[in-house]
Amino acid sequence: MGVVIAAIFTALRTAFVYRRDGFEAAAHRLSRTPVLRRRRSWLEEPVEAMEPFLARQLSRQVRGAIRTASGMRRCLFESVGIAAGLRRCGLPAQVVVGYEIAGASQDTPVHAWVALGATPVSDDVSVAHRFGEVVRYPEDVGWR
Repeated sequence: MGVVIAAIFTALRTAFVYRRDGFEAAAHRLSRTPVLRRRRSWLEEPVEAMEPFLARQLSRQVRGAIRTASGMRRCLFESVGIAAGLRRCGLPAQVVVGYEIAGASQDTPVHAWVALGATPVSDDVSVAHRFGEVVRYPEDVGWR
């Protein structure tokens, strides 16, 4: 339970920085949220193969907290908060921004989601096929 609370707390702080000071400030905060090895103690080896599943479960809880606390439902806003929460728990999450590939009917041609490597964890796994990746943030996902 402590892992979920830490993730939610970090995500909410990052989301409110985004709301108050804008994306640039929230992105700076996200890049300063280290992926700490000691936080991974809740993940036993060889559970590494289960990281995407665990990250999806945690991202749903974090997204619910962000939506409840802020009332905002914007993909970039939520993704920055979710990625910060997952990173706080030792998962090397990144925000991915993609542009719509022809034929995928969306309201907006741009979308953001959270990924662990090539695996989307905050959206349906097909999001990577519906959108072409434009940028990932933070670029560095190394352990600290």
